[in-house]
Amino acid sequence: MLVDYTFQENAVNDIIDRLFVKNESAVLLVSPTGSGKTVITGKAAKKIISLTDGKVLAILSLQTLVKQTYREFESLGIKVSVVHNEIVSDEKGDFNMGYDGDVVITMPETFCNIIEDKTPEFVLPKGFAPSLLWVDEAHNGTSEMFQTIRNFFEQTKVLGTTATPYRENNKEGEHIRSWYGMDYIYTISVGQLIEIGKLVRPEYLVYDNTASEVQEWKKVMQGRKNKQTVVFTANTDASYKYLKAFTDAGIKAEVITAGSDNEIDGKVINAQTVKQRDEINARFERGEITVLISVRALCEGWNVERTVCCVLARKVGNPALYDQMVGRVMRAWEGDNDNARKTDCIVMDFCNNVRTHGYVEDRDWDKEGEGRSVAFASNKPMSESKFAATEVVRHVCEHCHKVYNLKDHRVCPNADCSEPSGFKVVSTVKKFFTTYFKATSVVQINNIVKYVCGISGKEDAAILAHKLNVRYGHQILDEDDNLTEQFAGLKDLLGKTVKLSDKIDM
Repeated sequence: MLVDYTFQENAVNDIIDRLFVKNESAVLLVSPTGSGKTVITGKAAKKIISLTDGKVLAILSLQTLVKQTYREFESLGIKVSVVHNEIVSDEKGDFNMGYDGDVVITMPETFCNIIEDKTPEFVLPKGFAPSLLWVDEAHNGTSEMFQTIRNFFEQTKVLGTTATPYRENNKEGEHIRSWYGMDYIYTISVGQLIEIGKLVRPEYLVYDNTASEVQEWKKVMQGRKNKQTVVFTANTDASYKYLKAFTDAGIKAEVITAGSDNEIDGKVINAQTVKQRDEINARFERGEITVLISVRALCEGWNVERTVCCVLARKVGNPALYDQMVGRVMRAWEGDNDNARKTDCIVMDFCNNVRTHGYVEDRDWDKEGEGRSVAFASNKPMSESKFAATEVVRHVCEHCHKVYNLKDHRVCPNADCSEPSGFKVVSTVKKFFTTYFKATSVVQINNIVKYVCGISGKEDAAILAHKLNVRYGHQILDEDDNLTEQFAGLKDLLGKTVKLSDKIDM
């Protein structure tokens, strides 16, 4: 059953207002995985069809999206048709083929061939001029093929939709802002979708040793009934090596590819057909396969809600691709007869991606992929000023590999681990005393340092405590003449000659 959310209705109204009231030529809708992006677009399409008495041409870059969108729009009461010479049906039945749908779904290469008269079975009807050109996964949709289609319909409005509005400048084609300008339509954040239960919050695990990924996966999955996992690899050769590693460990796994034939160890691996991929995916959805392995075929448009674990076995340079990969496991799932409701998901990163791109739920796309004020703690101490100014300081537990926020925990929050982080925040002597005593001159700071560290040799503990407590209002020493907890970091300075630039553990 479809559930209406206010943010969806607001997005529909914004699309209509921008394109047909303010008369803008193109707008980009940014809506995260799990937010109902296709539902929003479908509802907007219905209004546009009614408003203009025209058609919507949907350009979808993935075959799975063609099938999903067809059924989604059909459920909204939209007359849909498909223009493609291979995608003619799904498990629910045959598609309506041709141009008579109010929404005509096709793929970029197919439609470019139609424009160039290379597909005689789908000759473009005379006068075919849609009111709206919809480009899904718009972060990939500014290449030369998409430009050809856009230029063919010069007067047609363009709606782009994406969860990740980021395109590398060195890719073929134009930058995404060249199409849609700077003012995107945003719906809801990933964090808000987690709060309302549409998505689940990931647990991030980072591994610096990649020698035993399958064994580490088995440790993490131990005790879980639902172990459904997607593994992303660097290339097809790596995919089949992981397939062997998982199957040798007794784990049912399969590779899904979307490319051409490949040769692995002298053996030709034929490209998979649409039917073969659909069959593998159906077995995964039924739980007959535990692990699906892929390079790029499962990154976008692939949604199996039961999937609980994402293994990043490759370096991901693009933050949009990283978010798309992690997003595959974040959809909430109500469970089935054998599995309880899905309340979390796991990201196992073996290639330093989390340190590079951070948490998906922190992403701020207005900053071209940057997140909130987030830092990763290294083995080196962090200055108190940087620690205080940074909103989140991530740390990878060396024992259980969990990533957690040092500003909330100084020991690992994993109940089965609870190892101290070993993380140190440091300040200089001068900054420390300036902070606590509000000293306004170097002379004052030097006098306080001498008092606290006992360098002058003239003050006993009682006089020291009295002077500092009365003069500066701070309890430096307790009743046993020991440094109070607030000043315990000064213990190593006692009796030493101290420079104001010396570092102090905070």
